[in-house]
Amino acid sequence: MLDTILPEGLRFGVLFDRLITVHSLYIRAEEALASFRARNGLSCPAGCGTCCEGFLPDVLPLEASYLAAWLARNRPERALEIAESGRLPERSRGCPLYDPDKPDAHCTVYPGRPLICRLFAFSGIRTKNGRPSYSLCREMPHLPPPRSGARTWDGPDLEALFGPPPLMSDFGAELEGIAPGDGGRRAPLTAALPPALRQVLFLAGLGGRDDPNTDGNDPVLPPLPRAS
Repeated sequence: MLDTILPEGLRFGVLFDRLITVHSLYIRAEEALASFRARNGLSCPAGCGTCCEGFLPDVLPLEASYLAAWLARNRPERALEIAESGRLPERSRGCPLYDPDKPDAHCTVYPGRPLICRLFAFSGIRTKNGRPSYSLCREMPHLPPPRSGARTWDGPDLEALFGPPPLMSDFGAELEGIAPGDGGRRAPLTAALPPALRQVLFLAGLGGRDDPNTDGNDPVLPPLPRAS
């Protein structure tokens, strides 16, 4: 699986080790989500992309690096374009990596997407008293009895009717713990991804050279790894 995520030149060093840990966490989060969905028959409405149309995620540096690594491996031309321009495609609102015309899944970077995008409609939160809570997405239909009528459940009711959902707060705290101190460096995806791409592309090229037209601190992007 990592062969489809990380460029070959990035498979060493501190960033590599951290991205391996991010990858493992993503897998566990999706396994918890799949188990929760399977127990309860929950699913997004077919073709729905409402969460992406009106939402731009804030991401940790490691989430941006993971997405950058996936782009470098699988969409090298697009990765270089974003890195060189320093910006993502413009949308009036929502995520710029969302494509309403893409069939089935509208996310154009689905395997590399951040944690919140993986858990969005199926994760729970903790209430002020620490009890797990889960609410149906507003786009989801009402559930049949015995869960009909309500759209939010917590504590014993949640445990009895649904079982425990994956908790965004728990997975998020674990993600922040991979690189302590990075929690304060959250940034909108549009701001975090271009510099992450520049770093990943440089490291994946196993070095680089200084551009004589810069101050010496900004390496020229090396040749991109070939996508397979």
